This record gives sequence, structure tokens and C-alpha cells, in this order.
Amino acid sequence: MKKILTAFALGTSAAAAAICLAGYGYIFKAVALNLKKGAVTPSIDDEEKFPSRPVPNLKAEPWEKDNLYNDSSLSEDILNELKKTRASSLLVVQNGKLLHEQYWKDHDSSSLMNSFSMAKGILSILVGCAIDDGYITSEDQLISTLFPHYAENFYGKHLTFRHLMTMQAGFDWIEEYRHPFAENSKQYFVEDLAEQAFDIDFIEMPGTRYEYQSVAAQLLGLALRKALRKDLAAYLSEKIWKPLGMEFPAKWSTDEKGTEKAFCCIHATARILRRSDS
Repeated sequence: MKKILTAFALGTSAAAAAICLAGYGYIFKAVALNLKKGAVTPSIDDEEKFPSRPVPNLKAEPWEKDNLYNDSSLSEDILNELKKTRASSLLVVQNGKLLHEQYWKDHDSSSLMNSFSMAKGILSILVGCAIDDGYITSEDQLISTLFPHYAENFYGKHLTFRHLMTMQAGFDWIEEYRHPFAENSKQYFVEDLAEQAFDIDFIEMPGTRYEYQSVAAQLLGLALRKALRKDLAAYLSEKIWKPLGMEFPAKWSTDEKGTEKAFCCIHATARILRRSDS
């Protein structure tokens, strides 16, 4: 039995070493985080699993509720659909007032929930703000103006902000979520997002075709961050959270170096907007 246990321990150690040497060491971090703090796969409740930057609001004021607020119950058909899609919250707004509000999975009006890829849309809005503010010349500004090493790449020297925003970057990246060795899995748990993004090569000319690639959003975030010379979370607060009167502050998850996960992970409440004229 002792020999069997020794052989098992040696085999396990060798396998772990091979995984690390192959560049998949992040898997151990993923397992440790998920076993310690909840769901075994990425979820909307990942806010405490990773470091983050705050997205402050200006003033906490509650939504105005309609006179008929939560007077009606949802139909069985709607409830079944929400269950089928594993919904965590539902808000119905009518004439600028909350008409119905309901939560599941132990969530409430103050729960911070993961935006996942909705962050990509917010990121593009921030690019528009940066153009208005003069940090970026236009959507057609070359990424190589901020990261010169792209100018040395046959395809990379043509890469623009527009290509990254419209998912036409031409990267050698397959969007895959179903197994732990996929680049997307690595992206979610990796300690240095910039290192991973800069390591991804091209397979075709930017602008050739549309292909959804989360690495494009991450590089977009890195480029925007460098152009702004400030954190994305701070700019999000400045341009959106404070001016739109968000009821609650938010958080934006980062890697271990403090770089925002631009492809995802803005944690906010379902009650994002507050003002009745929003």
C-alpha cells in the first residue's frame, strides 16, 4: 500500500508539473477559488473571487416606485421561462418608475452581479467617450500608436480600435468555454491579462471578417487604459456611473496586477439606473 501511495504521489506531482510547464498553471488557481468561494464554474456571483477596482457612484438615491409596485404576480409561463434561463433578477420599469421587482438565488436589490460580456458594450461606449475627450483620435487610430510592437507585425500594423470593437481583429483565437484548457478559461483566471493578450498572434488581416473573440476586447481595454493614463473603473465612474445617477456603486474585476478584465466582469446591481428621467 505504501508503494502504491508513493507512486500515486509521484504521478500526481509529475502531472502537476507538466500542467504548469505547459502554461496551464492557472487551472490550480481556478480550482482553489471555486472550491473555496462557491460555484465550480464562472458565475454571476464571482464578485469576491477576484481583486477589483471600485466604480463609485455620486449619490445613493432609491428608485421611485410605481403606485402598483409588485401588486401583480408573474404568470406561470413567465416564471417557467425565467427558471429555464436561470434568471437571478427581473425588473419592470414603466414611465421611469419601478413597477415590478423580483429576485432569486438569495439575491436582492443590493446584490452585485457579474455583467459577463455586457462589459464589452460598455467598453466600446468608453472608447467613444475617450474620442470625445481627445484621448483617442478616432476609431481608426492604430493600436501600434500605443503598443509599438504591433507595428512590427505584418497584420498587427493594420490593427485599429475599430477592428477590436467590431470583433474583426483576425487573431489566432478560438472562443471556447467548454474545457479548462481553452484560452477563455485561462483568460478568466490568469494573473497577467496583458501578457496573455500580447502573446496571441494573427491569422489574417484585421477587418477581413467578423469573429467573436474575447481577447479583442481585452486588448481594447489595455489600449484604452494606456490612452487614458487612468484605470478603466475610474473612467467608467467618471463618464457613466456618476453622470447617470447610478443608485449603487459597482466593481470591476482585475487580474493580480490590477488590470481590469475588459472582456467581462463589471459587478453591478440590477437596479443600475436611478433617475426617473433615465
